[in-house]
Amino acid sequence: METLIKPLSRLIRKQAGGILIPTLVMLAVGALIIAPLMGLMATGLKAGQQIEIGAVDYYAADAGVENAIWLINRFDPEAETPDPRVPLLVGYDGAPYSMLVDGDTVNITIYKRNSTTYRVTSASAGSTIVTYVTYGRNFLDNAITSPSEVTIKPNVDVYGDIQTPILDNQGDHFGNLLDWDIAYWDAMVAMIPGFYYDQVSADPAYASSSYEFHGTVTFPNSRTSGSLNIDSKSDGTLNLTPNSVLYINGDLDFKGKNWKLNLNGATIFVNGALSSATDSPSQIKGPGCIIALNDIYFQPNSTTNDYIFMMSLNGTVHLQPTKGDFYGSVAGNTSVELWGKPVFHWQTPPALNFPDMSQFIKENALAKLLSWDIQ
Repeated sequence: METLIKPLSRLIRKQAGGILIPTLVMLAVGALIIAPLMGLMATGLKAGQQIEIGAVDYYAADAGVENAIWLINRFDPEAETPDPRVPLLVGYDGAPYSMLVDGDTVNITIYKRNSTTYRVTSASAGSTIVTYVTYGRNFLDNAITSPSEVTIKPNVDVYGDIQTPILDNQGDHFGNLLDWDIAYWDAMVAMIPGFYYDQVSADPAYASSSYEFHGTVTFPNSRTSGSLNIDSKSDGTLNLTPNSVLYINGDLDFKGKNWKLNLNGATIFVNGALSSATDSPSQIKGPGCIIALNDIYFQPNSTTNDYIFMMSLNGTVHLQPTKGDFYGSVAGNTSVELWGKPVFHWQTPPALNFPDMSQFIKENALAKLLSWDIQ
């Protein structure tokens, strides 16, 4: 045994101090990297703190948006003192206001973009959110609207948005096809007949079932006791009283080819169906509205470039101008059919004798987000 231990002891003595050099190298390397590593850790901690602060700012601004939506949903424009934070008029800001969210001050402004859409700006200390909120589209902003279907026949061009669940496009459409989201449609359709009748109920009724005229005349009454045929045997112009209502208590039939209809900003409401012979009337001048409870089968010769709104509350609109273009909007409950070879142009509607849809929308829909932008 002793003979084995002595050689091993001599071997160990020969290795004395051999580990010192690797140890010193490791210490030197550690000394070189530890300072940058600690700096990197400090930077990471600071970045994490900033991210946490940014998240807090973002959620504070988000809470401001939610508060603005809550204000818009409960806003009553007819209240004795409407909330000044929600603007009444299109194109204006409401009164800016602030709220505290976990100690963070959030500044909020609500801007009314149109009758159904608001822009909300919510800014916290480190985050700003700009979002658009809507109750649903005002269908006067569409070229064509139907909760059922729209048919565009060959050779027909439509410029403007179409809102319907089903589009049979055999012509050309230049605009957006929008999903159906008009929650207030049924409520609005139900009240429109009364809206117009209330305006004329106290007036004397035109009792005859026909009205034939020559030259330039103004229809003598604001309502009829029953259905009516309108005809001109010679060149003539039928004017409506400006911004008034002509309430037809039954069907309306246009006859003759050599006469003009001047709406003068008025509304024709037909408590039945509306039909016309080909090229009758020879020209329609707007602006104005033509609305029927049931089907509309309309074949005027042409229209001027003034806005005309045409709508069937319960039926189909079959619109077929024989010459020229059509300017305005068309809406039909069952369907809208566009025939002939015209060009249909949507344009911004003027002031019309038509219900204020903003209140319908407020009463029958809740605001929803259209877009969300973090700045």
